[in-house]
Amino acid sequence: MSTHIIACGPSGFAGAGRIMCNGLQNATEHGGKCTYVGPVTPFPWARGGSGDVEVTWRDEPVRSGAIGAGAAIANESVLLPLELADSLMRAARLSAAEGNEPVIWAHYLFPYGAAGLMAAALLRGSGVPVRLWLNPAGSDIWEVGPQLSELATGLLRDPGVDRIVTYSLSFAAELSDQYGVNRPIDVLKPCLGGGYRPLSAVDRAAARRRLGLPVDAFLISMHSNM
Repeated sequence: MSTHIIACGPSGFAGAGRIMCNGLQNATEHGGKCTYVGPVTPFPWARGGSGDVEVTWRDEPVRSGAIGAGAAIANESVLLPLELADSLMRAARLSAAEGNEPVIWAHYLFPYGAAGLMAAALLRGSGVPVRLWLNPAGSDIWEVGPQLSELATGLLRDPGVDRIVTYSLSFAAELSDQYGVNRPIDVLKPCLGGGYRPLSAVDRAAARRRLGLPVDAFLISMHSNM
């Protein structure tokens, strides 16, 4: 039985999106089977493609006459967690029927982790074995989490979550301290995609000239979304 990682997460966030895509591509390069479930192709794959990672979503959005101001459902975005959960369930059920061991890997607790836990619980209740990995991110803990403290704490402590993965030892410690997570948290450091290649000496020299930098100067360069 082979493991099949079925992932969901943000498509447009530079940090989390890139880390998720690189992790999935590295898994396929080592023989794993991976699928991304979401309404938009993640931006790292928009130009260069996703390699051996399957990208899938529903054929049609969920439609209802009860959507709009004053209706039961305020707007279509309210349905996204439910669409995610339904799509994760479909992918996992099909994978299990094909003899694979499905793993739902949700990046960001909100709404992806919540959708993943819903899907995993319903699948298990119907007899489909599935594992659930949560990959919380900074805004889950520092921004949204404090506003949804019951939900954040419940997700991180839920026994239905098989694995919590994060990006650094310091962030893992912060999760444990702030939300009372008394379980192992695995640290998976951000990886480079297989397409990464360092610049040659000629290209580095050309880049320095283009930027007006001294050829032999020692430089420290920092690139982030801070």
